Amino acid sequence: MEEAKKNLEDSLSRSKIEAEQDPQYYNSITVTTTYNLARLNESLCQFDRAEKLYKDILKEHPNYVDCMYGLCLYLKFNAFFFFFFLVQSV
Repeated sequence: MEEAKKNLEDSLSRSKIEAEQDPQYYNSITVTTTYNLARLNESLCQFDRAEKLYKDILKEHPNYVDCMYGLCLYLKFNAFFFFFFLVQSV
C-alpha cells in the first residue's frame, strides 16, 4: 500500500505540472487522483490526512458526491469511536 501511495503522490505532482499545458484535462485528473489518495489514506488509517484531502476537494468541487460520502463515513467512524471511548471511561 505504501508503494501505491507513493505512485499516487507522484501522479498528483505530475498532473499539477502538466496542468500548465492543458488545465481542464489535468485538473480533472488531479481531482480524481486526490480522491483516490484520500481513500488510500483511509485504508492506511491515516484519517486526518484523508479528511484534509476530502475537504480540499470539496472546497473546489462541492457537488462531488463520492467525496462527500467518503467524508461522511470518516466523520461517522470518528463519532463512533469517540462515544465508545467516552462510555468506556465512565
